[in-house]
Amino acid sequence: MRLGTTLFLILLVASVPLAAAPAISTSPGEINHIEGFALLNGRQLADGSASSELIGDGGLLVTAAGYAEVLLDPGVFLRVGPNAAVRFETIHPNQISMQLERGEVLIDAAAEPGGRISIQFSSLKIAPSIPGLYELDGNACRAQIYAGAAEVRDATGTDFVHKGEQAGCNTGVQKFDSNRADALYVWSSRVAEYEAAASYGGAYKLAANDTAPSWRWDDVLHCWGYVPREGVVADPLGWSYAASARELRKALILNGPRIGYPALVDRRNPPRILSTPSPGGTVDLARARRVHPPHAVVPWNPGPGPVGAPIPGAP
Repeated sequence: MRLGTTLFLILLVASVPLAAAPAISTSPGEINHIEGFALLNGRQLADGSASSELIGDGGLLVTAAGYAEVLLDPGVFLRVGPNAAVRFETIHPNQISMQLERGEVLIDAAAEPGGRISIQFSSLKIAPSIPGLYELDGNACRAQIYAGAAEVRDATGTDFVHKGEQAGCNTGVQKFDSNRADALYVWSSRVAEYEAAASYGGAYKLAANDTAPSWRWDDVLHCWGYVPREGVVADPLGWSYAASARELRKALILNGPRIGYPALVDRRNPPRILSTPSPGGTVDLARARRVHPPHAVVPWNPGPGPVGAPIPGAP
């Protein structure tokens, strides 16, 4: 998926007529992006591939020196880090269950997962309950909740784990430093900008009575974007998704145009500009600059560049 970062592209997306795009949606298990090397059921996937691969029941997705993004429920993304293996045991609209065999994944839920999505690793099984950001490390056997809440089951019973807490195989529920992020978190934040940009473009093309939520394909960005049922929905990483042109215009009136960053920005949680992790493997979220503060006058900016690339001038 490639993000054209010129003012012309932004104006082009904004000017597409409402009737130009049909209502297109996809199914759970669609691979939205591959960066680097990945295998699906032993078959290598092309770098940057999207919209042509659908994971079915029992499918095994493996990464090496790369990342992958898989669509789950509308508004719920699974992002897979390097050297990971995820088996999709059941992947239906009403139930998605996965087995994390190794490595690290992040579930970015802008929509309500409602416990329909679960992932097992070692003795832990986690089911996100509400929108949030859930990072799961199969090697360290821990689940960290950056935002939201989840039901976590292990051999001793069930706990509800909340924002700023982590659950481990042998440690129970503990606090963790949610201001420290790793490379998968940084990559997820950059990819989320693409998804929000696709939502921005898709919202202009929807009729006022179009019923969402759904995934909508963006021909300019070459990726699926999430369009919610109504209003503007904030992603836990700070980007926002907009429903229908009417809702989008209301949001533009409230927030003002964001030239250079086509995705709308959540007033309460503007996206951070995240640097490449330090040699220790972490990024300090508390010190990371925001894309721009609320109500700021924003000059045109070419944006952060290709997904996964370092951002010039980032702290």
